[in-house]
Parts: sequence; C-alpha cells; structure tokens
Amino acid sequence: SYTWTRLDAPASYSTIGIIGDFNGWGDDVNMTEVAPHNWFVETTLTSGGFKFRANDGWDISWGIGTGSPAEHYGTATLKGGDMMVPDGTFRIYFNDITGQYIFIPVE
Repeated sequence: SYTWTRLDAPASYSTIGIIGDFNGWGDDVNMTEVAPHNWFVETTLTSGGFKFRANDGWDISWGIGTGSPAEHYGTATLKGGDMMVPDGTFRIYFNDITGQYIFIPVE
C-alpha cells in the first residue's frame, strides 16, 4: 500500500532571471516561463560567477557552493553561492521548484 502526502502549493514568481559577473551584477537577464515553474532563456555570457534569482531581488536566489564551477546541468539550492560559467552562448533552462538547471551550448 502507499499514501499520498499533500504538499503546499509552490511559490510563484513574476520573473526569474540570471545575474552575475557577465552583466556587472546589474540588471537581470529575465527568463521566459515556458510551462509553470519552468524557465528558459538563450543568452551570451562571459566567464565568471552568476546566480538565478526571483523578482529581480535577493530575497529568493539559487546557486551552488561558493566559487564552485557550474556543470552544464545540476541542482541549484536556495541561497547557494555563486556558480561559475565559461564564455559562450547558451540555452538555459531552470525549474524554480526543484532547482534543476541545464546549460546547452549554442554552436
């Protein structure tokens, strides 16, 4: 047998963006919500640190260990440290419930 456990509804965000060394930690590069809680953007980045964040503020942000290199995929955590990214153009996908992300290099 099994049981169902009802979870509280996940938080919803007006915007999810990426911010980092590539833009001087200035204006977010906003992502598009392509399905509930699933975000996408294609953009060019220069190497350095970055994070995902909600609503253009620092109350809710996702990263990994401080100064850790970002794999092309993984799971970011709330209030995690800066992720490191190499130079390139990427298709970036992010899920704001699970923290899972993937960077697909654009050739």
